[in-house]
Amino acid sequence: MTETIYQTYKDEGLTVLGVGFDWDFPYSCKEWAQTFGISYPIIDDSTTAIIEEFGTYIPWNVILDHNLSVQYSEFGINDGAIVQMIQDLLADLPSVGNDDADGSGLPNIASEILLYDAYPNPFNGTTAIGYTLPRRTKVSIDVLNLAGKRVRTIADEEEMAAGYHKVEWNAVSEPSGIYIIRLRSRGLIRTRKVVLVK
Repeated sequence: MTETIYQTYKDEGLTVLGVGFDWDFPYSCKEWAQTFGISYPIIDDSTTAIIEEFGTYIPWNVILDHNLSVQYSEFGINDGAIVQMIQDLLADLPSVGNDDADGSGLPNIASEILLYDAYPNPFNGTTAIGYTLPRRTKVSIDVLNLAGKRVRTIADEEEMAAGYHKVEWNAVSEPSGIYIIRLRSRGLIRTRKVVLVK
């Protein structure tokens, strides 16, 4: 999955770095990379402890923006969320390329609230909703039916740190249909459509 994503976006500026530990046991990371045709670099993390900053489960995927701020850090394989995050960050580059509000000389890519597509979608039972905040702020997340009636409040003016977050909606008590996920923060509203199928 990672190699495919790398090949898709490397010409647009994506850099991928693999991190491995127990370099020669139970198998060689170098041999593993050769076997599966991995073209991005994989480093030995036996002594540098990069993994400890995030998680020791495999796979653990981390996405940094051009400010080297963590925008995504999750265990497991969720290529939909990963690709969405990469596309959103790349799409932001032209509009913020000259924004140097912090005086760092680097673009301020995480400059707006992003709400990602739910996964899975359509779903049966539970779906996950990911979002990114550019700074610490209060967030409200509601689920609305197509009539605009709130059927569930997932977060109610909760203080959230900057970065990537993920919440789940357990909809086992709701009927099949189309619902709207609505995120509100600092006067901004973001929405995504989800389909519950039973």
